[in-house]
Amino acid sequence: MKSSSSRPIFRNPALRAWSRSGLAFLLGLSLVFTTANCAHDNSPEIARSVQFMSTSAEYRALVHQAYNVATERVRQAAATREPGTWAVIVDADETVLSNLPYYIEQVREGDNGSGLGRTAWQQRSEAPALPAAKAFLEEVRSLGGRIVVVTNRAAFQNDETRENLTAAGLPYDAVLSHPISLDGFKEPRFDAVGEGLEDEGLPPLEVVLYLGDRIGDFPEPEPDAARPFELFGDKYLILPNPIYGDWMETMPEPGEELWQEPDVESWQGM
Repeated sequence: MKSSSSRPIFRNPALRAWSRSGLAFLLGLSLVFTTANCAHDNSPEIARSVQFMSTSAEYRALVHQAYNVATERVRQAAATREPGTWAVIVDADETVLSNLPYYIEQVREGDNGSGLGRTAWQQRSEAPALPAAKAFLEEVRSLGGRIVVVTNRAAFQNDETRENLTAAGLPYDAVLSHPISLDGFKEPRFDAVGEGLEDEGLPPLEVVLYLGDRIGDFPEPEPDAARPFELFGDKYLILPNPIYGDWMETMPEPGEELWQEPDVESWQGM
């Protein structure tokens, strides 16, 4: 099992320097400007990001693109594996469940702090399924795969998360929430799937696909990995999330310049 100290690839300073220029291109320039200061859920700066996710054809196209590729990948994996021996790991929020109703409420409330807190919203178990998520998970089940949801929702929300998945019509075999005693680092929970989840009645499983919306939803590559992003589009599939995520750590502090000269050397091997 890797320790949190072996995480210099996805979160190293050089990559962050690249991200301040290159990530803006990947997400879209307008989205960077509207999400640069959205540390609080009810901040008005999220309005354009919410609009992008709720109304744009581009967002739906990106979601369907990810799930179309995911479906093809699991069909390929299932063709050479026995049923019940393999699994997919998916994140919950903004991957299979959408919190857009909550964020729309925040935008409508403005910045007066009267909006519903996200934890309280999640405990209502009302988040709908993302487009194409249900069909994908049903396909995994039909092919003999297992579905493990690894989420950074707190452990005390586990029952509500399960209720929400069921209410949204999303099949699953296990939900591994964020242990209160640990940070949001998911690697130990990824490892647990490969070792078997006795409490969930699952044997050791080969994980053939990871699906998430932030970089922490995927296993960290080895420190000496020559091409740390080579599995994206294959075993790792990421969905767009312009509202929140690890990418916000790359945004400048107040008073810092938004754009910096790109560190071309940091692009090597990407």
